Amino acid sequence: MKRFLLVILLFSFLQQGFCQIANIENKRKAEKEEGFSGNVNIDFSYVKNIEEIYQFGGTGRLYFFKNRHAFMLLGESKIVQTDGEDLVNNNFQHFRYNYALDTNRIFILEAFEQVQQNRVQNIDLRALAGSGIRFAMSSTDSLALNLGISGMYEYEISTESPEIERNWRGSSYVSGDWQVSENFGMNLIAYYQPVFINFDDYRISGEFALRLKINEKLRFISSVNLVYDNNPLPNIPNNIINISNGLRYSF
Repeated sequence: MKRFLLVILLFSFLQQGFCQIANIENKRKAEKEEGFSGNVNIDFSYVKNIEEIYQFGGTGRLYFFKNRHAFMLLGESKIVQTDGEDLVNNNFQHFRYNYALDTNRIFILEAFEQVQQNRVQNIDLRALAGSGIRFAMSSTDSLALNLGISGMYEYEISTESPEIERNWRGSSYVSGDWQVSENFGMNLIAYYQPVFINFDDYRISGEFALRLKINEKLRFISSVNLVYDNNPLPNIPNNIINISNGLRYSF
């Protein structure tokens, strides 16, 4: 019954969603056990200056592994409350399918789709779909290094402009995950996403995350995310920094 309620909670987050560059690598799960699994993250922050600001965030992840096939479904929603008014300003949903070309899972084909909305960054809608290949440079119980190269089509609507952006982009990434000890681990990711016909239009992002084991089901997660967009949406800065802390419950 508890597992069923957690699955329902997970999908309630997914149903809310439509971020700038979303770092998917730190949301993957090692493909060691076949079948379904997942986790739920909940975080909360409070800021008081001229006004009081409350922020609540929730994410859900669902995984399925079978033979050479892997499916990943992600959802996220954040709510900001100011002066008693609730505002949903950041949602995204991501689906990814992987197929291992070899039994050791060194070369993996990937296909993905994503829908995003971020009112703070003036993103009314950003939808994308693409595919590519992933190369596992190292895969042990304590250390994983991966390189990925993909192409994707991006459809974007801004809250500040009636024009619709349509672009074919590349999406290359390198990621590393190090389980330092039984109770402590870290993850580092870097993305590069240029427009194919105009390499002066590109995005670069990086994320560094730490995780601390509280018990078998619960983890404390702290992360820093940096994004540089060479051609951002109107009234949005080139650089964006996001620091977050929260708890992750796995089932």
